[in-house]
Amino acid sequence: MNKAVMLASSILWCLPLPSQHVRTVSDLHADARMLATGGNKIPYLTNAESELSLHYILPYQLKELSCRRLQVTVPIQNTLLNTELEQAGDPVFQETFIYVGAGKQLSKSVFLKIQGGYYHLNTAAGTTGHSLFAELLCLYHPLSGLTIGCYLFNPTGATIKSAMGTGQLPQACNFGSSYQPMKDIVVLFEAEKQSEETLLWHGGIEIGLLKKNAMLLGLSGSPFMPSWGFKGNFRRLSYVIGGHLHQVLGITSGISLYYNLK
Repeated sequence: MNKAVMLASSILWCLPLPSQHVRTVSDLHADARMLATGGNKIPYLTNAESELSLHYILPYQLKELSCRRLQVTVPIQNTLLNTELEQAGDPVFQETFIYVGAGKQLSKSVFLKIQGGYYHLNTAAGTTGHSLFAELLCLYHPLSGLTIGCYLFNPTGATIKSAMGTGQLPQACNFGSSYQPMKDIVVLFEAEKQSEETLLWHGGIEIGLLKKNAMLLGLSGSPFMPSWGFKGNFRRLSYVIGGHLHQVLGITSGISLYYNLK
């Protein structure tokens, strides 16, 4: 009952204002590995092969907030091209994101990706909104096994336009690192700052098991949430199952599938 009341209150509060959203920047590009490693958002693994990935996230076991995402990545002449379709919510409150991006290894130690996105909001009350925005990802490899990453969402300060007026699209900066002290262990840490929100932190670890499998564990703060997951591989198909626990709202679970197209 408490979950339903909180969900209904959030939706009713969000409907009149196009600048407010059920989802936050932290939820964008969500996948099961992100859930399992404490919410670390920066993708340190830039796959240079053609890949199709599918993702399904179920926040707090509420279908009304579920997120579905499809992504295709194709390398063309040393440039990593990708397109992505992401949809969250249900007909009562539904958000759709479409992305097109390109990433390139500028040197042995620097990778840069620029992505453009289109956002569309639709509600059962007839409220609609749309926006064009940009994203930036930069990865730096100063030492063997160490990667430092920075992700910017909406650095230009794009706004949401609707019949009700103009609202502000959130802005965010994520700064973190991925460190591999030994062959089968990867340690992740990330700080996240969204516009008008407190500083968030995310920590996680990936521990390799037999036959390309791995166990994932993590923690995040504000609020404090433990997380867990498992990564496996079967021929050209790999998968991740993960989740985290909110002390009030309960469990968020997710699954991600990755298929090598070559």
